[in-house]
Amino acid sequence: MAGLGAALILGAISTIAEFLPERSIKNDFAFAYISGRILRQGGNPYTTNLMKYNSTEKLPFRANMGPATNPPLLLWSYQVLPLFRPATAFALWVTIEVLSVLVILLTSSRLVNTHWSCAGWLLAIGLTLYSTPMFHHFWYSQVQLPIVALLMTGFWLWRRGRATGACSFFVLGGVLKLYGLTCAPFPILAASARTRFSMMARSLIFLLFCLCLPREEIWISFFRNVVPYMGQFRGGRFFSYTLVSFINGLVAAPYEFSPPALIARVTSLLAFGCVATLLIYTWAVCTLLHKANDTETANACFSLLLIATVLCSPVAWSHYLVFLIFPMICLAAEAKAATGWTRIQIGILLVLNLVAINLAGSNVFPRATGLLRHLGGSAPTFGMALLYYHFVKQIRQSARTARVSPPVGLGTYI
Repeated sequence: MAGLGAALILGAISTIAEFLPERSIKNDFAFAYISGRILRQGGNPYTTNLMKYNSTEKLPFRANMGPATNPPLLLWSYQVLPLFRPATAFALWVTIEVLSVLVILLTSSRLVNTHWSCAGWLLAIGLTLYSTPMFHHFWYSQVQLPIVALLMTGFWLWRRGRATGACSFFVLGGVLKLYGLTCAPFPILAASARTRFSMMARSLIFLLFCLCLPREEIWISFFRNVVPYMGQFRGGRFFSYTLVSFINGLVAAPYEFSPPALIARVTSLLAFGCVATLLIYTWAVCTLLHKANDTETANACFSLLLIATVLCSPVAWSHYLVFLIFPMICLAAEAKAATGWTRIQIGILLVLNLVAINLAGSNVFPRATGLLRHLGGSAPTFGMALLYYHFVKQIRQSARTARVSPPVGLGTYI
């Protein structure tokens, strides 16, 4: 097992190192660098033709760039990149990605109550690194790993009883890409009745501070230009693993993903209603943490929020599945602690999700059309649905069997 884990780690490092150099002038690092440069010059990346700007400024990027689509706060943070030459800035970008992976793995090892051997951890790390989401993340120079690292740090601080720091990291991890705000209420949901208002006030203050950093016109331009533009990716035609894309795809598939306008509009409204329902239900389930005074339930609640973050996002490409690293580690720890038929069930769920995650960006039925094509390309969505159900069941069962105890607050799970 140690040998397999080491081989997977070395294979992942070798594969990523082989393709990284050519990615320094491609998407999405090109988006980030040019957007940051435009902002530093007082411009608006949402209304600027990035391809034309790249040519005019004689920048080295060779990417087919559409409009900037990242939220304003994330673009605001990109302003540090043009302080360096593109090659140096890319090295900084990759360093942040690598450090984020280390933070995620280190905090996971501290948060999960398991006594894995060194060989066990090597295998877990190897399976994490040698995976489709990880390769795609580095290939497309994405930001999901840093966001997950921020959320993981917030959860670790919450477990240590550091309220202000936990709220800050949860809000920052959420507002950078907006869909991460699904996780932002965790300190509020997990707080006792006495401290809930305090948690809410701290989170809101930091949220307002973050929202004020980009210029007002940038926010207006984002909602006026980017939000409508991103709507084209919700129809189920692309490999987007969200609830909205899945529902839209179910209806659009019989029409070869070009349904009549009225049907598309009604389906979108239904899909967003399902997303709102899932969000409310997820947050409600997380309030059950008060009744189950144990670390496993706390980990299950946070895992549930990470899964819901992907499912409830407007779009979620293959690299978004790095949000599942901690839930999968929690599931593996649960399998190790279980016995008999329960261990077999959890093991099957773990293997199914490992397969589904690595099928991201591909189709089980590559020659199919219509509905079968849509279902064949939705393996990660089905896997996340099973994971979601498992953690909900675990949380509700823990809440039912818990002894009557005072409300749980910060600092309980240390």
